[in-house]
Amino acid sequence: MLHVIKHRKIFYIFSMIVLIPGLISLFMQGLNLGIDFKSGSIIEVRFDKAVQVELVRKTVESQGLDSSKIQQSGDRDFLIRLDTITEKEGQQLVASFSKNIGPNQLLRNDFVAPVVGKELVYKALGALFVASIIMVIYITIRFEFNPLIE
Repeated sequence: MLHVIKHRKIFYIFSMIVLIPGLISLFMQGLNLGIDFKSGSIIEVRFDKAVQVELVRKTVESQGLDSSKIQQSGDRDFLIRLDTITEKEGQQLVASFSKNIGPNQLLRNDFVAPVVGKELVYKALGALFVASIIMVIYITIRFEFNPLIE
């Protein structure tokens, strides 16, 4: 049987060994937020034939859009996340797909503004705070918190 209370100092130390580097990393590197939380563009394309992701990546890079993330779903569908681009640049990218790879269909060309991204971050943090408070209240009620008991 494991005596947790008897060895609590060891568990405290182990917890600190895990938590402190995580917190340091969080404050030094920050969070890696997706396009939903910062500004950017999402283009979804479906090709008429199966295509390799490397060919799509080379075509995107040839347009000068190096900071892209390409996600393949199936043989023919690709989701391309980019920094903010204009509608014209998006059309040029789709046209370059047609020229370099083959016939395709634009399924989606979305843009997330920086204002919307900031609003999402604040709402997410607010929801996290509210959920934490509700959990503390529930645990307090459930386990009959009484500070007078020693």
